Amino acid sequence: MKKHLFTLILSLIFIVPMGLNAQSTDGVAKGKRGGYIMGGEQQVNFEVVTNGTTLKFFPCTSDGSVLTEAPATADITIIAIETTKKVTQTEIPLVDGSFTVNYDLDYPIYMYAVTYTMNGQQNTMKFRVPGAPQAR
Repeated sequence: MKKHLFTLILSLIFIVPMGLNAQSTDGVAKGKRGGYIMGGEQQVNFEVVTNGTTLKFFPCTSDGSVLTEAPATADITIIAIETTKKVTQTEIPLVDGSFTVNYDLDYPIYMYAVTYTMNGQQNTMKFRVPGAPQAR
């Protein structure tokens, strides 16, 4: 019995820290600026960095590297958990490497939508905030 208890404790000592040091949640990679990278198979991904009521969307590659060519403007919609509440800002310029949005919502953010034009093609990406509840 003592041998099994010792083995269990020893296993937990090695397994738990590995889970605590994971770099991503919900399968979302951490970015180089402390945010998380949203995208997928698109040529443009976004690292989303939150600071209070300010969101910064940094165009990047899937590994978080700076793009050699980035969209000049973007339209961004922020949707709150209370899905009738949203903030939309259009023609946001790329300043210091990011599209910056300030918002004032009483509810936590649920989803983002980013529309941008690159190489003459308009693209729209929608993504759920990591850790936000799933829709029922």
